Amino acid sequence: SKEGLSIASDISILYRVKADQVPNILQTTGRDYENIMILPVFRSAAADVGARYFAKDMHSAERAVIEKAIQAQMNEVLAARGFDIENVLLKNI
Repeated sequence: SKEGLSIASDISILYRVKADQVPNILQTTGRDYENIMILPVFRSAAADVGARYFAKDMHSAERAVIEKAIQAQMNEVLAARGFDIENVLLKNI
């Protein structure tokens, strides 16, 4: 958070693999693409975006703004790699 607090949360990431990119993803990353590509990008995006907000914002109407910011940052990195991040949902903060 902006005030330097660590925040634990359950998070759902809804994504789609672009059909035309499946062969390339499987060839370069294998079937473990989620742990190799999706999760590291998510962790980085969540840390970057989370540092811009106070902990209390994550319990307020700002939650939707935070979710969209994480989604946008993930799409910046992953769209070219064959993934479409459709939604990021913060739960149980």
